[in-house]
Amino acid sequence: MIFAFLSSRVRQYLLFALVLPFVGRLLQTVGVRVGARNPRAGDALQKAGGYARQPLSRQQRRNLRRLR
Repeated sequence: MIFAFLSSRVRQYLLFALVLPFVGRLLQTVGVRVGARNPRAGDALQKAGGYARQPLSRQQRRNLRRLR
């Protein structure tokens, strides 16, 4: 209920600061378990979890675009 009264910037900050790192850890944990049965799927989950756990900064994204 309280979440509805927060501004969109505060909600976005909470999402990126609190929820996404937790989801990243969860994906990495699930990826390890799935990787025992299906290595490709496990690697994909672990990679996605790493991205969610530590998002790239704006400068890092720009550098990656330049490399492509």
